Amino acid sequence: MSSGLVSIYQHVGERAENKDFARAVRTEIILPALAKEEEVCLDFAHVRMATQSFIHACISEAIRKYGNAALMLLEFRKCNTALQAIIATVVEYSMRFGAGELREHLQHNEIPQADNLTKVREVVRAVSGGSTSRASIAASTGYSLRHVDYRLAAARILGLLEADAFALTRSGYDLLSKRPGSEDERHCLLNLVEESKVYRLVVPDLLETPPPSLDEIARRIQTHTTLGVSTAIRRASTLMSWRRYVGSAQLSLWPLEPQP
Repeated sequence: MSSGLVSIYQHVGERAENKDFARAVRTEIILPALAKEEEVCLDFAHVRMATQSFIHACISEAIRKYGNAALMLLEFRKCNTALQAIIATVVEYSMRFGAGELREHLQHNEIPQADNLTKVREVVRAVSGGSTSRASIAASTGYSLRHVDYRLAAARILGLLEADAFALTRSGYDLLSKRPGSEDERHCLLNLVEESKVYRLVVPDLLETPPPSLDEIARRIQTHTTLGVSTAIRRASTLMSWRRYVGSAQLSLWPLEPQP
């Protein structure tokens, strides 16, 4: 049985948050190795912190697909206490999802229906400019009140606005600091999508290739909500729109070190 060692620090430094690299590790190393029942060691020596979305992008699909077999073949080496906690969280919910046990109920407004993330950003910008009501946002942006509601809900789903106030979060300010349409903006939105509750509970495979079908996403939405079929399909199409906006081609992976 062959094995491989991936030095996380060598490729991303002390902060493991580059999810393009994490996805490349998953698709080019972990999944092919597990399919052949080969071991993979993820070495976190010198890594001070990792985002949950980085760990998710790296291992969640493997845990969902292979379950306990993946845990037997994956080694997480030299993890500090914080990293251990994040890995344990991702493993726990990935195992539950793979077993079909994630059935947490979501409110209707926790499932997005605003397809255009550029327009969601404009609603956030309106709030940053002093808009403190639906009507003032509509006046500032030219959007109908109905679409303002959709985009406000999406901004809150992504953690850009406070849940119960017309106020930006730290993530909201961070997004507005990025040039519209830039790669920095795309990465920012990608991180926020992956950290959202709807992503973790309903579509943790949204950014995989191939993604779940529209009908499958709608079925999962119905599992977690009381939405009807047609509404679930409509909101599934929103999630697919988000996928198209934040997605990018996989980066090629740097060579692995030989296992000592």
